[in-house]
Amino acid sequence: MERDEKGRIIINKPVAIAIITASVILIATIATLAVFLGLSGNQNQAWLRRANGQYQQAYYDLVDEFLTMETNLSKLRVVSSEGLQQQLLLDTALAAQSAVCDLTTISSSEQDLGELIKYCNQVGDYCQYAFKKISNGSTLSEQEQKTLSELYDMTYGISKGLTSISASLTSKGDFVLGLGKVNDGFSDMLLQFNNGSFKYPSLIYDGAFSDSLVDKKPKMIEGDDIDPNQARAYIVKALSGYELSDYSFAYQNDNKFSTYFYDFKTKSGETGTIEIAKQGGMTIMWNIDSAVDNPVMSKEQGVQVAEKYCQDIGLDNMKAVWACVSNSMLYVNLCWQKDGVICYPDMVKIKVSLESGKVVGYEALNYCYNHDASRTIEEAGVSMSTVQGYDYRNLQVQSIRLALIPTDGGGEKLTYEVYGKLDKFDFYVYLDALDGKQIKILQVIDSDEGELLM
Repeated sequence: MERDEKGRIIINKPVAIAIITASVILIATIATLAVFLGLSGNQNQAWLRRANGQYQQAYYDLVDEFLTMETNLSKLRVVSSEGLQQQLLLDTALAAQSAVCDLTTISSSEQDLGELIKYCNQVGDYCQYAFKKISNGSTLSEQEQKTLSELYDMTYGISKGLTSISASLTSKGDFVLGLGKVNDGFSDMLLQFNNGSFKYPSLIYDGAFSDSLVDKKPKMIEGDDIDPNQARAYIVKALSGYELSDYSFAYQNDNKFSTYFYDFKTKSGETGTIEIAKQGGMTIMWNIDSAVDNPVMSKEQGVQVAEKYCQDIGLDNMKAVWACVSNSMLYVNLCWQKDGVICYPDMVKIKVSLESGKVVGYEALNYCYNHDASRTIEEAGVSMSTVQGYDYRNLQVQSIRLALIPTDGGGEKLTYEVYGKLDKFDFYVYLDALDGKQIKILQVIDSDEGELLM
């Protein structure tokens, strides 16, 4: 398939028209129903509002399912673990089935979406076929792998087309009425996709394994309770680089554990909010209201600022593991490092202004729950040289390192983190350090909101 200079699929006119059909048919259906039901003007407006929400939800669900299909099919081009292949194939088949349901919801008896529904069924059926073949002890042939790669190319194009159209419709202020204005000016719609209304999965500055919290006791909450009116010393320590002018107690939060919220002001005029644990006074988060108009600092310089801040507030052995610039603001994830192993559960997130060169945001909830300096990290059962010699198929490996990652059940697992590139995408493949089996794969994709990890 033809790609543009950024590696994106160029959608031809028949495909674009097929996608746009999904939107155009709705306005005719709504108008017909309004007449048939004999709705009054006010009733018609109320009905349109309800329909607007229902159709908009179905359409956004459809976009979500295509994004899931696209990402999973892309990952299948890299992963070689049969267990992980099965998981990705099954998830793709389920997403394809859900997409068919969404397409049926926004279809009509006058003009259906037969071609797109047929395509989703084909993707789902083929993934189920591949899943069953692997389950029976066989491996996918080169032709079958090629077919999955071709399905990825087509799904990628359709996914981008659907996303662009949804943004165009939302920008008109009314999803349903906007449908009647959609035409085959596909390139015009692509230019309109910049309003941030489409809900992507977690932003990359939330980071890999950034939300490794389960129902458990936070390990860093210890010591005596502090008086809510005697928190100045804790706030001064947290706001390293600023001079505190004033602060006031706002309220107490008793969700997972008790914390105090304060509003504060610095001597240079910045205002913000800070959250401190009632027991022991650990800083959970703080943020300063700020905007960047003239960024002058580089990404690398911003990372140095974030690492130094950790040292200043007493968090030792913290290493930056991810950094992303979004709207000229730098978001950095830092993790505790022990004996050369990156401990993802022990993570803090820091926001740096690339204009002032100062930290303007901090969050340490994962660190609060998971950090344990006395934890014992098991020895790897597979050597680094062995992992370096593995076949990673099309992935161009850039680096390999040991990493402790959180598991779904709330535990931790020692892995080898393999970072590489394929088709201008970045991938992170995680191998169990005990037996070398691939257990997780993450892909980085670009968006207008920064970078996303999926």
